[in-house]
Amino acid sequence: MSHHIPEIIIGGFLGTLLGILTLHRTFRPLSKTKSVEIVTEIHPPGSGLRSVDGTEVAISIGPKRDALPPSNEHIALESPSKKTRVSKCGHVGPKTYHLNLYGIRSIEFSAKEAECPSCLTARIKKEIIRCAVCGLPICPGEGVALYSIESPGIRKEIATIVDDAVIGCLRWSCCPSGGFFAGHWTEKGFTPIDWKEYELETTK
Repeated sequence: MSHHIPEIIIGGFLGTLLGILTLHRTFRPLSKTKSVEIVTEIHPPGSGLRSVDGTEVAISIGPKRDALPPSNEHIALESPSKKTRVSKCGHVGPKTYHLNLYGIRSIEFSAKEAECPSCLTARIKKEIIRCAVCGLPICPGEGVALYSIESPGIRKEIATIVDDAVIGCLRWSCCPSGGFFAGHWTEKGFTPIDWKEYELETTK
């Protein structure tokens, strides 16, 4: 049995070294990770948004909510380049530019891939809606919440109405709970969630 002792000692040493390296690699990134402050918010009855069936959020727990940028009533051209070229729509416009969408600065658009600012603005007005609570844009493909139209704080003048409800965004600093998620906004309008896609597969 004595000839197995060196193998056991070496194996133990390598195992310990591997464990140290694993711990080092596991915990090293933690020192660079930004801490997240978790807060608990109590929502008094009658003070917050309600679902279509009248349900309200009593308590929400999650990261601290940051202030949203103030919304405005415009889609405005921002930072157009001095160079111009023929855009995708056939009109001459800036080679690159941004749009401010009701208070949110867009990605940079390129004339090679997008329409001129006027044509793109016209299309956006048809496809993008505004959150009935914060007023910021909701783009096709984004998840949305549905609220009772009689909820406090609803901006009915800009709201998109679906039956007896209005559409809101799911921004963490706007929507009080992910439980309000009801579907998606698309180019064809509101598409309700198909809960069958979220059902767990069961085996017989």
